Order: sequence, then C-alpha cells, then structure tokens
Amino acid sequence: RSAIRNGYKIVAIDPENELKDMAEAFGGDVIDLGKGGQFGLINPLEVIIDADEDEIKQGLGYTVLTKTLQFLKGFMKYYDPSIEEDVLNLFIELVQETYRRFGIDFNSDFSAYTHEQYPTFDDVYATIKGKLISMSDMTHERDIMERLELKIRPLTNELRFYFNGKTTISPRSNFIVFNIKELMNSDTNIRNALLFNILKFAWGLCLNPNVNTVLSVDEAHVLLGAKNELGAEFLAQVQRRARKYNTGTIIITQQPSDFVADGILMHGKAIFDNSSYYLVMGLKKQSVEDLSMLIDLNENEKEAIKRFSQGEALFVCGNRRMQINVIVTEDELESFGTGGGF
Repeated sequence: RSAIRNGYKIVAIDPENELKDMAEAFGGDVIDLGKGGQFGLINPLEVIIDADEDEIKQGLGYTVLTKTLQFLKGFMKYYDPSIEEDVLNLFIELVQETYRRFGIDFNSDFSAYTHEQYPTFDDVYATIKGKLISMSDMTHERDIMERLELKIRPLTNELRFYFNGKTTISPRSNFIVFNIKELMNSDTNIRNALLFNILKFAWGLCLNPNVNTVLSVDEAHVLLGAKNELGAEFLAQVQRRARKYNTGTIIITQQPSDFVADGILMHGKAIFDNSSYYLVMGLKKQSVEDLSMLIDLNENEKEAIKRFSQGEALFVCGNRRMQINVIVTEDELESFGTGGGF
C-alpha cells in the first residue's frame, strides 16, 4: 500500500490470487497465466536486457545473450530435473543455432527487438529435426540428439500453450500482478519451470533505473525446493542487482528449509544477506532452526517465533530487532478484497 501511495511501479508474482481485488481497485493489470496462450504466454527464448555499466563494456549483446543461455539451462533443469549434461549442452548449442537463423547473435542490439522477432520452441524443434534427418548412421551424437528430441517434443505439443509461442503479455499499468494460482496444482516440474520463466519476465519489467519499482515474489521456496542451483542463483542475482535498478524486492516464503538445502545454502544466504529488513512470523521448530542458518537469532527469539500467534512477528532492521504486533485497519482490510486469507 505504501508503494501504491508513493506512485511506485509494482510487479507481483501471486501464487494464491490474493492481489486480484487490490490490483483491479487501483487500475492494475491482473494477468492470468494459468490459461496460457493468448491469455498470457511468456516465450522462454525471449531476451531481457539486464546489464550494468561494467557488463555493457564487454558488449551488451554478449552479456544479455550469455545470461539468457544460462537462464535456459536453469529452465530445462526445472522442466526435467533428470536431463543429462550432454543433452543440456547440445540443447544450448542448437538454441544458439536457432537464434542465428533469426539473425540473433552476441553482437545483436536487443534494445530494438520486439516479441515477434524471437524464435519459439517450434523453431528449436525444427532445428533438432533437421539435424536428425541429416544423421544417417546411429552414432553417439545421434543418440544424444534423439534424447533431446524427446525432451523438447512435449513443449511443442501438449505444453505449447504454456511455453511455445510469442509473448502475448503487454502490461499497460504500473501495478502488474501475475496470477499463477491455477498452475500451483499442476505437475511439479511444469509448475517450477513456469514460475522460473515468469520470474525472468517479471524481473525484465524492473530494469528501468529511472522508475521506482517493487518486485514481490511469493512462495519463493518453490524455486529453491527443486534443488536447482541455477534457479537459486538467478533469484540471488535478482536480490543482489535490484538496487542498481532502483528496485526493491519482497521475497516471501513459508519454508526456510528450502533455502538451506545442499547446494542451495550459499544462494539462500545471499538472498537473506542482501535484504534490508526481515519480518519473521510464526514458524515451527525445524523451520526456526533452518532460519537461524540464514539470519542471526538468539535463543529467546527462537522460542518466541515458535509461539507467535497471528499478527505477531519479529522485525529486524540492521542491528535493531523488536517483536511487533501487526494490526490491520479497516481501510487496509477492505483494500485486500477477498484476498489474503481474510
């Protein structure tokens, strides 16, 4: 609400459809990505321009295309955690070849590109099929190509309305909510890949340093719970780089345990270390112990967190820490509409 009052741009990933009434009340865009296709599709192959001054010196095209290829590796690991490294490496090679067919390479000026100029998974699949047709003998390379073809085929068929096509989203307001409630009960891998893809696009809306922006990511543990280091690293990079773009982040989770898993802890700590404030509400014993691996908590605070009732919280700002009771006014309650669990 304070961001709305101050005229900030707000970009929110909303897994429980809690912000719909509020966004509509303030003239915002609610984008329902559960239906996919023309209702809301984000092309995973689209490039976002995330580069600071030092990176631009290396070449804008090189920087942002390299990051896109890294993102696509993470995307494929969410989509299919069992994907073998040789198949993943071949996928990246063929994505680059597909990009080149569309005139996209490390020297491209992506600032001039539109949604319509990027290839889709149909185009990547065509590249794969073309390679297979040219391979007459059964070689190790053909075996890898066939395994990759089996991975990509569903993206062009039964999953095409979520992943295959030009981006159909063009927000018109400064209050943008991505409603993904329908996706939360879908297959775990599909849900995780979708959420990761949405996060990239949402981050792309926060990169104008001349605009005060707030990026809110609810259910952030979903991205880390899959134990995908590339996904965890991406979220940590968002947290680190947000200030450069005059963006504030709100990262919300009910499961701190996913931030301390093997291979993830370093990125989990980076997410917490780059936070200016913590608001810790009631948690069970194990969750409190996991949280203490991410932020400093004394024994009294740990015990208090286990006993917190609704509205009670520990607020931490730098070296200052205090127990507070959050009281919602009638005006605030009304602004939430039917969302927020009220």
